[in-house]
Amino acid sequence: MYTIEFQKRGLPYAHFLIILEEKYKIFTLEAYDQFVCAELPDPKRNPHLFELVSLHMIHGPCGPLNPTCPCMKKKVRNTRQFIKNGSHLLDNSWVVPYNSYLLCKFNCHINVEISSDIKIVKYIYKYICKGHDKIAFNLHTNNTNIEIDEIK
Repeated sequence: MYTIEFQKRGLPYAHFLIILEEKYKIFTLEAYDQFVCAELPDPKRNPHLFELVSLHMIHGPCGPLNPTCPCMKKKVRNTRQFIKNGSHLLDNSWVVPYNSYLLCKFNCHINVEISSDIKIVKYIYKYICKGHDKIAFNLHTNNTNIEIDEIK
């Protein structure tokens, strides 16, 4: 199931919930690593993927700039690899989880998470099924004789 919403600047934002059949479910760390990565790729072995991760999959602020950020609760491998973003050196703690194939295919920010906790699944269902954003507005003339009821 999926939903597409539009951010304030009008950009589309898609949420997909994909439930795998039992025989395809992911149970081991090695299996997770085949589908999702949250590390900087080796720029020598895969320069194209390194460029895409650097361009689309870095977030923040977190790390020392914001140690209470939710992403800081997870353990992240220290590969001693950094990218330079402006005047900052960024490591794996700044990388949003991604799937290499999807990132290369669509060349855009695409956060990929795997969850097997029922609480997360319920949250995602609720989020996806919440419906479209709604807005109500009125147009008024510049005539200063018209009283505008802001509450209404």
